[in-house]
Amino acid sequence: MKLWLQPCFAAIVVWLHCLLPCSSKTVHRFSKAFAKTAPQSHKTDKLTIYPLSPEWGTLDWEALKVTTELLNQSHGWFAKGWNDFKVEANIKEMKGHLNDYKTGGSYDITVLSPDEKECLGCAYLRPVDQSAKNLPTSIEINVWVIPKALEVDLDIHLVQTLVAWLTSEEWGFTEVQLRIRNSFERHHQVASAAGLQTTGATLGADESKEAWFVNNISLFSGPSGRTAAARKGCKSHAECKSTAKFCEAIDEEFKNKCAPCSVFQEESSIDGLVPDTPECKKSAEENRQSQGEEGEEGEEGEEGEEGEEGEEGEEGEEGDESEL
Repeated sequence: MKLWLQPCFAAIVVWLHCLLPCSSKTVHRFSKAFAKTAPQSHKTDKLTIYPLSPEWGTLDWEALKVTTELLNQSHGWFAKGWNDFKVEANIKEMKGHLNDYKTGGSYDITVLSPDEKECLGCAYLRPVDQSAKNLPTSIEINVWVIPKALEVDLDIHLVQTLVAWLTSEEWGFTEVQLRIRNSFERHHQVASAAGLQTTGATLGADESKEAWFVNNISLFSGPSGRTAAARKGCKSHAECKSTAKFCEAIDEEFKNKCAPCSVFQEESSIDGLVPDTPECKKSAEENRQSQGEEGEEGEEGEEGEEGEEGEEGEEGEEGDESEL
């Protein structure tokens, strides 16, 4: 390289080196396009969305204050009432939310009025798999709006907006789950009105039980997900080339894999069905016979116990009568 070119080359190298680490863009960890940045705003004719940050801390605090009773019903928050929650404490929490947004830990957003003078609610966008090792295109949302926004169905508009936005090229997610408190009927209505499908998946008990809805049931990767497009591994039995294998769902690992028919169980089958192959049909039939035999043994055991109890009861009655 000629000497007069060396300074220019060095300057270019330094500029390129600084370009990436010096960038203030947010790293988007969970979308399918890892190199893309997380969107920083979104607008409709009814609302404006920004990342939660100290800038909106006071407006968010005011919204929380007028929604305390409703939030207790919908999320179980503020069980002891407002309890003198300070605006300074809320602003401090906003710093953590903003940091998570910047680092891709989660994407929590404030929902403002179109003129940005009032907070109408919030939405919390979290990866379905918290470890970030699996399901990079699956996101879970949880929302709330203030009472007057609820009266004009803004919660429905918010969920519809989020699903459309998150599945657009801007974000790149495929599966969007809505998590709700099962006892809060309004959120069931919101899910239905927003066009989401029930999954049947629940967690918890009584008042704290939660339920999940999804934008497309064939993508659901939750507790009973089987054919989720976001899951790693096979998506059908046909992908498992050998006739002696089937597509097995490993829910605890968020993935599917081809497994031998010798370990076939209908409850672990990706679609809950028996593949149309001799090997898997044979294994399924053997399982049914085995379960049938276990059932018969159980019934015989119960009948035997009942017979013994009956005999003991008769003897006891005879003894009682003789005493009389």
